[in-house]
Amino acid sequence: TVGTLNNSASLTIGSPPPPTAATMNLSATPAQVVILGQSTISVSLLSNTGAPVFNTPVTISITSGATYGSLSTSPSVTTVNATTDLSGNASATFYAGVSSGVVSITATSGSLSKNVSIVITSDPASIALTITDAALLNGEKTTITALVLNAANQPVSIGTTVTFTMTYSGTLAPGTLSSTTA
Repeated sequence: TVGTLNNSASLTIGSPPPPTAATMNLSATPAQVVILGQSTISVSLLSNTGAPVFNTPVTISITSGATYGSLSTSPSVTTVNATTDLSGNASATFYAGVSSGVVSITATSGSLSKNVSIVITSDPASIALTITDAALLNGEKTTITALVLNAANQPVSIGTTVTFTMTYSGTLAPGTLSSTTA
């Protein structure tokens, strides 16, 4: 007798699986921004042979300082998910808010994790002085306080130097300042 022989095979065409990530690089450019500025968070994944690790999920999160900005134009977005491209790169944008401070960002992919910091600064836009007693007699003291605000009407960065000077007119010499900077 003659029989029939049937044989079949299947072929799937597609992308090969990505290599396993062995190294992660993380950067924030720039690492220092002014209030309402932006910084690009860049992540790259490489295999143990240095090949780019493509099509791999990466989570980018603000791990401290979330009150200083967002990972979206919408406020309070602290985590975004991205996927590496064919070059092994993924990115997100950090949007600084209206206050100065330091933000820590962490990128995670599988067992790999890296941290980077962004410093948010602000330039002075206005200053208001208050004096506890403006009418002094010879030998009396008073306190002068400066409130320095940025363009968003928020206090400027900690460490901003304020310089005090005294001017006078007439024949009487001015008093002295206990400190000319604060």
